[in-house]
Amino acid sequence: MISQYINSRNYGELAKRRAWDANMQAYKKSIADNIRKYDPEFETWRIGGDINNWGDRPFTQSSIVPYENLQEMTLPSFSTIKPHLLTTKEAIKKLGEDYNPRNTYKGITREDME
Repeated sequence: MISQYINSRNYGELAKRRAWDANMQAYKKSIADNIRKYDPEFETWRIGGDINNWGDRPFTQSSIVPYENLQEMTLPSFSTIKPHLLTTKEAIKKLGEDYNPRNTYKGITREDME
């Protein structure tokens, strides 16, 4: 009877619950570690629901994605770009191309950067 009882337990369900709990604990630790970049509304949208009302669905997230606004997200890409105008013969030659006065050369203006 003892062997039958042990063998009839649903260990797969138990393993899923343990994995769910481990992921949830890691996720909550990630929230605590990144509290300044944590946006509950963004995370609810990203993971597809509120973690407090998750239900029986598998929880596979183990960390948050730190929220960044558009300026913070694009700053690393655009901070190294300098405004320049490709209208002079010298600027075109620096790029290794032949200057042709019949072509219209346009670069990145300060207005584009703003």
